[in-house]
Amino acid sequence: MIVKLFLIFLKIGFFSYGGGWSSLSIIKDELVNVYKLISLKEFLDMVSIAEITPGPIAVNLATYIGIKYASFIGGFFATLGLILPGIIILILLETLLSFLSKKYNLEKFYKSLKVGVSVLVLYATYLMLTSAIIDIKSLIIFTLLLVLIFVKKEIHPLIIVFSGGLGLLLIKMI
Repeated sequence: MIVKLFLIFLKIGFFSYGGGWSSLSIIKDELVNVYKLISLKEFLDMVSIAEITPGPIAVNLATYIGIKYASFIGGFFATLGLILPGIIILILLETLLSFLSKKYNLEKFYKSLKVGVSVLVLYATYLMLTSAIIDIKSLIIFTLLLVLIFVKKEIHPLIIVFSGGLGLLLIKMI
């Protein structure tokens, strides 16, 4: 199982770009659809836990899944599998871009990368929304918190506490 987890997250690490949030759709596809290690509900629960844990969400998720299926050593190798491609690619890209930047202006290349990553983040957001908004109560909570976040222009820890309290209140009222 340790080798399997390492290889799964190594593959995810090689094919996910733009940070943890943009890799969620790839992680979900691999763990839920391809290898069927977890259900969609388990994945969403794990994402929630990984999100509130300090650190990058993809690393937290890899560690959590690795520990769940193969104890500490599984968590270590799942995390190593996820971050190793980034380290290798970073070293290779730095060498290549250092060479190319002496000859070419790479600004258009960087702008196109931002567009691609934005699409991945939007897709991950869509997946989370369609799975999380399951009834009118969750839609009400989502809408209120979205408005609150746009009004406040920041995500304050009290917003999270408020959403939990609002959820409990709505469950009892509706």
